[in-house]
Amino acid sequence: MDDVARQAHANFVAFNRWRAVNEDSAVLDAGGVFAAAGATDFPSSRSAVLHDRGGGPDAAIAGHEFLMAHGTTALIYTQVGGDDAVTAALIELGYVDYSQMPEMVCEAPLPAADPADGVTVRLLETLDDARAYVDVAAVAFTELAIPEEETRHHLAKTEVLLKPDVVVALAEVEGRVMAGALVLLVGGHGYVGWVSTLAEGRGHGLGDAVTRRVTNEAFARGAGTVTLEASPFGEAIYRRMGYRDLYRYRMLIKL
Repeated sequence: MDDVARQAHANFVAFNRWRAVNEDSAVLDAGGVFAAAGATDFPSSRSAVLHDRGGGPDAAIAGHEFLMAHGTTALIYTQVGGDDAVTAALIELGYVDYSQMPEMVCEAPLPAADPADGVTVRLLETLDDARAYVDVAAVAFTELAIPEEETRHHLAKTEVLLKPDVVVALAEVEGRVMAGALVLLVGGHGYVGWVSTLAEGRGHGLGDAVTRRVTNEAFARGAGTVTLEASPFGEAIYRRMGYRDLYRYRMLIKL
């Protein structure tokens, strides 16, 4: 794994740590694995990722045992082609290969692009803005099979969206927030997450607009790289913008 890929993985682990703090999750952070068990027994709230590539199957099994001690569901991330032994061990424990997502990186500011007519893109400034963003994300992520209440749980502490290490861009159409994206600034890098567009707002470049805004804002604030994991909705959009693939994560789920 080269330095850029290693940093991208570190960003992903850092984002999971940030989420766990904001969700008051029970945490295991030892032996090469980071695992967080949230208050709800649903895979997106109960996840683990290896942060020491030398941890191998033993680290993954430790994460599994921790999550099972706090509920009945789990989501563990492994890297396609890099964690094959870990994946095999988890499948032996009853995990299912649910989906894959590319890890992507942007290494320089993106060209500016004017939003579509009638679209306003701006940065989140108030708690009302934060609540509007959460409303959009909660509805949008139901299309990825995440119940609305789960996303609201992940973003329940809306005040964290106003802290200096977080930047959120909003896209409005006729005064209504229709899309948003977040970047977490950590360790001199940026991590983009929760890119969300309402179904009725798709096809107007809103996902591009908010992702481009937070990406460039991260670079403006000193980020060396900006990374993200793409959903099926965003994968092609990010490549067109200028992000490139590094590797893929496998999402292993136990229900």
